[in-house]
Amino acid sequence: MRIFLTGASGFLGKWVLKGLLDSPTVTAVQVLTRTKSSHPDPRVSVIQKDIADPSLINDITLRPDAVIHLAGLYRFGSRFSENYRANVLGTQNLLEALRAHAPMRILHASTYAVGIGSAELANSRLPELPSRDHAYAHTKALAERLMEQAGDQLRHSVEIFRLGILVGDSVSGSHEKSDGPYGLAERLLQFAKHVPEHMPVLLPVDPEALLPLVAVDEAARVIVASALAADPGGLRYRAVYRADSVRVAELVEDLLDEVARRSGRRLSPMFRPVSHPGALRVLEGILGAKAEDLAYAQWRARLESGEDESSLTHWASLSPVFFKGVTGA
Repeated sequence: MRIFLTGASGFLGKWVLKGLLDSPTVTAVQVLTRTKSSHPDPRVSVIQKDIADPSLINDITLRPDAVIHLAGLYRFGSRFSENYRANVLGTQNLLEALRAHAPMRILHASTYAVGIGSAELANSRLPELPSRDHAYAHTKALAERLMEQAGDQLRHSVEIFRLGILVGDSVSGSHEKSDGPYGLAERLLQFAKHVPEHMPVLLPVDPEALLPLVAVDEAARVIVASALAADPGGLRYRAVYRADSVRVAELVEDLLDEVARRSGRRLSPMFRPVSHPGALRVLEGILGAKAEDLAYAQWRARLESGEDESSLTHWASLSPVFFKGVTGA
């Protein structure tokens, strides 16, 4: 089996590439990455290029059996133009490069974030785009639409994987960026060093919001298993998170338990949801948390269950591993 993989050097991409190479049925992998020029496995050939480079159309020399598209920008606080270039223009450029190979099987990494602002996220086409105030979510939703159009017009077989919030692997807890829940945990640990015990901590989040945390290795296994399985054809949406994910109140309580264990100080949470984009940007400067992180911690939604839910570890079992990745004690 021959695979074309974008985003191979990213947090998720490293795990996906490893999973592919662990399979004896994979005979060749051509990877697109900006950061590497070679790979020690002889089955891997590397295209060192930005996915938004139009000359990519000349570089896909492998006739792949499937394309796994993971490349994109996931960095809250980035300008809309940066998100658009990586998530929309990059996807558009890849699809143009694949036009010569149509019809093609494509596995596309999207995000649960595309549903922000809605009351429910179903495993189907989005009824509307999220607000441009959420640059990451908006541009990832636009990328989904490009994939849908490619399926409709070029008869590509497309699976859209709406990933939850990726955290460290399910064994060691290793991760790459101290953002999101890691950033909150580390700020609370620092705060606890300088305040009396039971000091109230004002948290501008909704305690009933859901945060679908998913171990990166488990998300990678879902994608790899699908790539190696028979092509189901058509257009499909895969929810790669648990619909019974952790609520913000539960996550905060577990974080404060960890803070107390490490610092000896018990802090008391005070929840004050704030949804106005301008207010979130002000709080970003005060709290050191990205406004987009805070926005997701305000979002109450019903998440539809997916077929992969049973293969993902629930927060109750994942949390001890998660805290291995939290520094700042």
